[in-house]
Amino acid sequence: MAAKKKDEEELNDLRGKIGKLKAAMDEINPLRFQLDEKSKAANRLPLVQKELDDAKGTIGLLEEKVQKMKAGNPGIRQRAVSRYLSSTDFLERLQDRYDGGWTAAQRCVVQVTGWTKPDWEAAFIERAHEHATGFEKQKFVEGYL
Repeated sequence: MAAKKKDEEELNDLRGKIGKLKAAMDEINPLRFQLDEKSKAANRLPLVQKELDDAKGTIGLLEEKVQKMKAGNPGIRQRAVSRYLSSTDFLERLQDRYDGGWTAAQRCVVQVTGWTKPDWEAAFIERAHEHATGFEKQKFVEGYL
């Protein structure tokens, strides 16, 4: 009986150790998974570091280009303005402004001279307001009348 009791105690002791071993294994498995993930991340680290260094180099080059472009802006603006001022488009617009002033003055004179209603009606019947005067180059656009 003493041997049987001793065997049962050993068996219970072994069962307790097996339970502790299973609990320890349950704790070890997630730690192994974390270790594998961290090992993979550590293996990727040199590649990521190289990509980061390449990106920093590219950013540096782009910043240099932006600085050069910003430095050239005032000269570009000055050239664009001087080219426009010497263009025929600018000269035509300037002439149109001058001519437009004379046209407005001419029309004001007609107003001040006191055209009567029949004079205005006759002018509108002839559609004189749609025809360019001697100071105007073009016909009026329908939307402006």
